[in-house]
Formats: sequence, structure tokens, C-alpha cells
Amino acid sequence: MFTVSVVIPVYNEEDVIEACLEHIAAQTRAPDECIVVDNNCTDRTIAVAESFADRLPIRIVTAPRQGVVWARDAGFDASSADIIGRIDADTRLDPNWCKALAEFMTARPDVAAVTGFDYLYDVPRQDRLENRQRRNAARFAEGREAFTLAGNNMAIRRTAWESVRSQVPNLPGTHEDIDLYFTLCEADAVVWVVPGMLAAVSPRRFRLSPWANREYRAAAVRTTKLHGRRRQAVFMVAQSPLLYTSLLIWWVRVKPFDPETRTWRPWRLFAREDKRKSPMTTDQD
Repeated sequence: MFTVSVVIPVYNEEDVIEACLEHIAAQTRAPDECIVVDNNCTDRTIAVAESFADRLPIRIVTAPRQGVVWARDAGFDASSADIIGRIDADTRLDPNWCKALAEFMTARPDVAAVTGFDYLYDVPRQDRLENRQRRNAARFAEGREAFTLAGNNMAIRRTAWESVRSQVPNLPGTHEDIDLYFTLCEADAVVWVVPGMLAAVSPRRFRLSPWANREYRAAAVRTTKLHGRRRQAVFMVAQSPLLYTSLLIWWVRVKPFDPETRTWRPWRLFAREDKRKSPMTTDQD
């Protein structure tokens, strides 16, 4: 069976990296390598990661060029595994994630990259969201062709990465995961959804107001246009009213919710918004 690496780009993630690594350490099929990419952290993120050295095959890789895409590239390039997984520092993997990934990639040598199913944690009715996705994962066990890649829950064959690495545009104001997906498609690679790759992901995007999310959405349209898919980009723009209505509903549900006390208080809508560094590609050196 193929070897598996999990790559985690990090920038000041001391509040979430421990939970992320705990879930990796709890895998029923342990990863062969866990690469934490230090993208100029100034907090205790790397110290926390190094504390897992006796439980995980941890490697710390540095990426001095600021930006998640450059950290991702450094991690992918450093990996020696056959399959390179990629998650965010606040992703929490299901215990069978690595097992499902390795088994699928062994059974389907034609597939170049995969993405999984996910659900939100630290939100109201979290158990209901998780149970629904677990039912969906069981129902669609064989998966389907993917329409994108999600950087918080994906994997790629090392051979596929090496074949397209120089072709990924990585232009400013784009989403690196969507950019990689379209580059793979242009190379006639097969990209698949693997429901067994289940992960709980952060609701941080929904803690921002719809207005604050506008550039994030614009970057998705921009990335799509960049790859010559203008009809798809037009359709995405046409969907904007529905999207922003959905973002508004989620913002009202998630922003006032305190996951520690499991309480919802409307005045929390007016609290200062999280200024977490943008995941969009920049041209900063």
C-alpha cells in the first residue's frame, strides 16, 4: 500500500494546531509522515507541533515566502510519500481518514487527486451536521468526480504534483486549491471525491459578515476565469444573490454562538471580526 504524508501549512496557529495533531495521532492507519510548514510563525505553533514528536513522525519545514500557496508548495516538495495529504491547521480528521485515503488510492491508480466530505464544528446543532455527512458518506461510498479541491481536506499523488507543479499559475488574488484543481483538469487528470475522507472543518469563514467575504468570493470567480472557464464564472456571478443570502444566514447563526458555553447571544454579532490572514495567493516575497 502507498505511503501517506499529511502536510499542514501554519501561520500563528497555536490555538488550533494541538487539536489538529491530536486527531492525526488518533488515526486508525497512522500517516507515514506529518509535515508542518512554518510560514513565519511568531507564536508557539511550532513548539506545540514539536511536542508531538513522540506520537507522530513530525517534520518541520520552513517557507519564508509569506502565503499559504508557498507554504503548501514547500510542504509538497518536501514530502517523500506516495500520497500527499493537505489540511488546514484547524481541520480535525475523522479517525479513518488516512485509511480511507490509502485504500482508495490503492484501488484507483487512475485518480490523481482527491477531496473529502466535511462538516462544521463549533456551530449550533453540530451533531446534526456531522450525522448527516456521515449518512451521506455511507450513501455515496464510491464517491464521484470532483468539481473542485478543498485545501482543508484533500490529497494528491506525488507523481501528479511533480507533473503539474510548474504549470500552476499561482497568480495574486486567486485561490490556490481551485487553481491546482483546474491545472490538474487541464492535464486530463482524474480528480475524485472520497466520502470516507471525512473531516470537521472550522466555521471561521462564516464568522465573517457577507460583506467581509466579498473578496474571498471574487477570488474564486477570478481563479475560474484565469483558467478560461468564462461560462462557469458567469454562472458563479449569477449565483451571488443566493450565495450571499446563505452567508448571511450562517453569519447570524455562527457569529453570536459561543462553542464553549454552547450559547447564542445576538449582541455578539457586533463583536470585532477575526482578522485571520487571508488564504488567497499574494505576490509577497
